[in-house]
Amino acid sequence: MSLKIAFVTPYYDPRDIRRGSGTFYYMSRELERQGCQLSYIGPVVFREPAVVRPLRAFAKRVQKGRYITYLDPAVASALGSALAAELRGLDVDLVLTNDPGVAAGLDVPFPLVYYSDVMLPVSGVASELRRMFAYRQVPLWALRRYQKTMRRCLERAALAIFPARWQLEQAKGYGVDPAKLRLVSFGANIPDPGPEVAEIRQKNAPEIQKLLKFLFVGRDWFEKGGDVALKTVERLRNAGVNAQLEVVGATLTDPPDYVQVHGNLNKANAQDSLKLNDLFRESYFLIFPSRHEGSAITPREAAAYGLPTLAYRIEGMLTSVIDRQSGVLLEPGTGPEGFAEVILDLFNNPGLYWNFCEGARQFYETNANWAVSVRKLIKELELLLTTKKQ
Repeated sequence: MSLKIAFVTPYYDPRDIRRGSGTFYYMSRELERQGCQLSYIGPVVFREPAVVRPLRAFAKRVQKGRYITYLDPAVASALGSALAAELRGLDVDLVLTNDPGVAAGLDVPFPLVYYSDVMLPVSGVASELRRMFAYRQVPLWALRRYQKTMRRCLERAALAIFPARWQLEQAKGYGVDPAKLRLVSFGANIPDPGPEVAEIRQKNAPEIQKLLKFLFVGRDWFEKGGDVALKTVERLRNAGVNAQLEVVGATLTDPPDYVQVHGNLNKANAQDSLKLNDLFRESYFLIFPSRHEGSAITPREAAAYGLPTLAYRIEGMLTSVIDRQSGVLLEPGTGPEGFAEVILDLFNNPGLYWNFCEGARQFYETNANWAVSVRKLIKELELLLTTKKQ
């Protein structure tokens, strides 16, 4: 069956690799490679509802917070109306979107599938969302409005597909029929560097161990655990290890000489892409002590290079790092001393470290690439259409 899909990303063109971390760029390319016909819809032009401006102003000026417009239920309705006009007469089998507002507000005569890592907890909303950086400054009344959008999204979607199990469990809390919930992990948002990367890492072992490079990737230094990564490297150096931290994304003022700051590396830029490729190849570990993740992509990218990950055992990491295979998951709150201890143990047991490198590449080949994920996605979409016809 050759699926005809309306691929809706309402706020950007998914063919731009710089948008959405490249997730929907790689997803859409793989869907087409596996025989699907995609009609790209986005960005969508629509009029913002009048109610949104005063809500946004109140959140900002009175409560010193922020208002996330795309999750507002009135925006979902306006967006749905605008999209209905664009989709009218389009020859497609279904709509696939990453946006909860689209799923909540769009009324079409064919199935609508929501596939995204955006999920708002239904209970304990204040405590749960306050841990998420994106919602930390959002007033509670606004979070309640966003829940209305999420509930409507899950009710209207023919399938709701998530890349992490915690999102699936939270979706059940909205009273959604579990039969229409699916788990399909995201893939790595990079070209496949090839199966020989773990072997090359072993071949270059003596050079790697002369200088242990640790890769940190994240724009928000604290939220992604940059402070823990830096102090871990400090501890290693104090223990006599020649360690260096390579920082991508975040900016630091006056970093120590053993920290190399590379800024934002644009995957669409050939020079930046080559630099990122070299960092993945030359590093000893991806050190990624993020305090919250929806569904972490960077560890999957590292796994493609046979690069193990050190991270916290948090919900959004459990499908991105296989503990003791593609990396090591430490309990949340573990300090730099805990990370340094794991690294020193592996440094003194190189055979075990190379097993991690091979395990990381195996994880990428079997679970963490878009070819595998899209194959699973297509299977779910075909089953949905077959069921609808019966």
